[in-house]
Amino acid sequence: MKNTLKALIRPKSARETFVASLVFYNPLIAGAFNVVLGGTHDFGRRWLIGTAISEVAALQCFAGVYILRRLERTYHRLRGRPSRACSIGSSFLLAAAILPLSLPLGFAVGGYVAHALGRDWGSPSFGSYRVGIGVGFVIAAVFFLQRSRIEARDAAHAAEAKIRELENRELQARLSALTAEMNPHLLFNALNTIASLVHRDPDRAEGVVLQLADLYRGILKSSGSSTHSLADELRLCDAYLQVEHARFGDRLKYAIDVESTIRTDTVRVPVLILQPFVENAVQHGFSTRARGGTVRIDIAIRKNQLTMIVEDDGIGFGHSTTTGTGKGIANCRARLALAYGSGARVEVMKRDEGGTRALIALTIGGEA
Repeated sequence: MKNTLKALIRPKSARETFVASLVFYNPLIAGAFNVVLGGTHDFGRRWLIGTAISEVAALQCFAGVYILRRLERTYHRLRGRPSRACSIGSSFLLAAAILPLSLPLGFAVGGYVAHALGRDWGSPSFGSYRVGIGVGFVIAAVFFLQRSRIEARDAAHAAEAKIRELENRELQARLSALTAEMNPHLLFNALNTIASLVHRDPDRAEGVVLQLADLYRGILKSSGSSTHSLADELRLCDAYLQVEHARFGDRLKYAIDVESTIRTDTVRVPVLILQPFVENAVQHGFSTRARGGTVRIDIAIRKNQLTMIVEDDGIGFGHSTTTGTGKGIANCRARLALAYGSGARVEVMKRDEGGTRALIALTIGGEA
């Protein structure tokens, strides 16, 4: 019901304009003119007569515009030319040109209605034609202004949508480029792990190659998008930790803890957003420490805030002797800034009990 009323008051298409004219605007404007020109005396019968005249004239105007447009399209098609879009202004001018020609039939129908209502009806005078043309121009002008305003608004919305689409494409391209940089970075580190095992433990090196294949199978699965499910991200982290566990053995322990209420298959996160922090925990936390250590991944959601924590009990923030470019984490920060703006934050800090703690917080739209 609400949509029907909206279509009557603010018609968008030619069909809606036609229906709105016959059902709403013609009777309304005809009534207004009757009050202005003749007051309220015998208003009901005069309103019915005026509405009948305006309805017949409107039908002829709409039919005339439609027929002329069809003829124009047929002409262009026969000449092998593309049809031009119909503007509101040209339709208004066509209707205005047809209006005087439509009044004789309109007055004839008005006379028939007047006789049916028992009201005297003489031959229309020149003044009656002037009033009829005036009413017709008012009705046409109302629709012209209304449709022009609606088309201007829709054009503005379309332009805004196009700008947003272009901005999103640019953002997506930049995110894809940053995500693509993560793959060789991860591969080189995994190959270093394999290289360290080839001579002293070939069987384990072979196992790591298979685990690395599984890891990259998961990466390739997610490479078509800048985001994937939290479940996929955690699987990649688990696969990476398995590769590293083959290198460090029992020196590396790890645990992944996800809040039970989180549906990891529906929550979306950037691809490879956790892995660089997990890698840092292993490489810089205790790779050079004889007794090794533990890496923990904790995932929680409070309202619409997803919190991902990667921590280790290693040698502590800033004390690693392992060199690195820091590109992985810098890359993650850049990707988050592009995709989330102020809706994301990254914090890397010392743990009071020793080791390092990295927190990645994202504002997400859906429920967990």
